[in-house]
Amino acid sequence: TERSQGFVLSADENGKRRRQSVEMEAEPGRARVTTQHAGHQASERWHDLAPETLDVASATFALRNQRLAVGQSYALPIFTGSKQFTLSLTVEAVERRKTALGVREVYRARAKTGFGGKLAAKRDMWLWITTDPSHVVVRIDAELGFGSIVADLSSWSRGSQSFAEIAPVTEAP
Repeated sequence: TERSQGFVLSADENGKRRRQSVEMEAEPGRARVTTQHAGHQASERWHDLAPETLDVASATFALRNQRLAVGQSYALPIFTGSKQFTLSLTVEAVERRKTALGVREVYRARAKTGFGGKLAAKRDMWLWITTDPSHVVVRIDAELGFGSIVADLSSWSRGSQSFAEIAPVTEAP
């Protein structure tokens, strides 16, 4: 369904530890966010969301299912656990690039995010995504409030089973 069920974030930021879990409900379109800081009780809050809202990781997978094309733009609604924004991605070119998968033909895409605070982008983010049907993200280049990030794929392998190959679960007698 290309819908996120949620995510868990464990963070240690200069010794300040916290754990946040987000459970996203497509119907009625809301998310329960539970946050616990080290040494404190957990707090819970609810956020209203559009049913098609994704988290950042699931947006990457949803993007892999799109028919990407040079000149096309894509919009994905994102929820970070505290903020909602629309990730806007425009495919600008096809290039050949050396990757951990060998030399590959890739799309170069420009992304605009709505991150705030230390994650606020100082410029648009760039992604390089293979042009083959798997659409693997092989590189991300971003300049955020706390500094620059360049992430290159170090390895990738295709899953060993598709959903069609997995035997259905049956009830025990």
